Amino acid sequence: MKLYHYSPKTGEYTGESEARPDPLEPGRFLIPALCTEFPPIQPSPGKVAVFREGFWEEGIKVEEAIETGEEAEKIEQKLKARANARERLTAMDVDIEKTKTIGELKNMVKDLVKQVKTLTE
Repeated sequence: MKLYHYSPKTGEYTGESEARPDPLEPGRFLIPALCTEFPPIQPSPGKVAVFREGFWEEGIKVEEAIETGEEAEKIEQKLKARANARERLTAMDVDIEKTKTIGELKNMVKDLVKQVKTLTE
């Protein structure tokens, strides 16, 4: 089984290796810290694969962000917005039986679409 490594500071993909078998549980593998069994995405030209909150996404190298003048505060705000959106999506209870009106359901769907847009920006 292949493992995909990422930077502890930036989450940037750093390489891959073969997982070692678990000596205590045959058929299972050891997965060390800063690794995932999920292969990274293929980033667009000039971008890098970054592992954040359990998912691979496209990002820019930190050095390039500094060189191009993209402010750290702007990057941090974007990351916080994504984390908030993921948290809200995870917590959202879309139980139709609990919804009293079509209007409530429409509002839930609008909120869901808004959260998904935040994740894909």
